[in-house]
Amino acid sequence: MISAKGDKKMNAFFAIIFFLAFLSGPVPCFAGEGPKKDEESVRDMIIRLDKEYRFLNEGMGNLESKVKNFPNTSVDISVVKKDMDERLVYLEIRDNDRFLASHIYTQIENDAMRVGGRHQLYNAEIGEGIHNLKAIYYWTAGNDTPKKGAAEIIVSAKLSRRYFVEFLLQKDGGVELMPREFDFVNMAK
Repeated sequence: MISAKGDKKMNAFFAIIFFLAFLSGPVPCFAGEGPKKDEESVRDMIIRLDKEYRFLNEGMGNLESKVKNFPNTSVDISVVKKDMDERLVYLEIRDNDRFLASHIYTQIENDAMRVGGRHQLYNAEIGEGIHNLKAIYYWTAGNDTPKKGAAEIIVSAKLSRRYFVEFLLQKDGGVELMPREFDFVNMAK
């Protein structure tokens, strides 16, 4: 005879077994079907993981091929406009006659730059050596027809430096391309 205590223990035991079986997923009705499905799902997972690995490996290869020099040498080109009514319509930047970047400016962007805003037009790694940066731009004052302008600057890039070039639109459509180089020194000694 099983006592009431033994009955409670037996019920708890079966409840735990049922709960664990429920967590492990559906139990196949026929013994032959379970392993076959498991083998197929494992095989599918291996194939999927292999495809993902190949895709990631190809992406890493493409990324490595784009890296030019280490440590990096880069140039940042930003556009500023002081407090004035002239509007920048279009700007294109070329490096040794190779296209780098362009942008068509909206009224909101011109208003933002007029009150001190800055537009980062280009930020990328460049090779070491001489870079003839040329800016071709269109500007207008009021409702006049846009006028074309151009400006150039030569930047001699050295390895592992970061160069900043500022495109400053001035009154009457004049432009100044100003190179900036920042070297930070450790002042805490």
